[in-house]
Amino acid sequence: MKNAIEVQICGRRYVLKGDATPEHAGRLAAYVDEQMRKLSASAGAVSSLNVAVLAALNIAEELFKVREEKQLLEETYEKKASNLIDLLSREMDPDPKL
Repeated sequence: MKNAIEVQICGRRYVLKGDATPEHAGRLAAYVDEQMRKLSASAGAVSSLNVAVLAALNIAEELFKVREEKQLLEETYEKKASNLIDLLSREMDPDPKL
């Protein structure tokens, strides 16, 4: 069942429907609100649409950076795991071939 959750972003009320808990939806809305308010304060008098688009771009950039970092970590750990497996295989081999 989809939850209807009311949030406020930059003074505007939005009703979100989804599976998120009210707490989670509230945290997301608060983050978006914070990003938009920061941009609005630094950009001065620009339309709310422009602020929303800039906030979306900034949040997308954060997401892409986190995904890239995650990918690098996964590759590093996969390589380390493979090296450990190779090392264990060599150490456990009863008939090492030199």
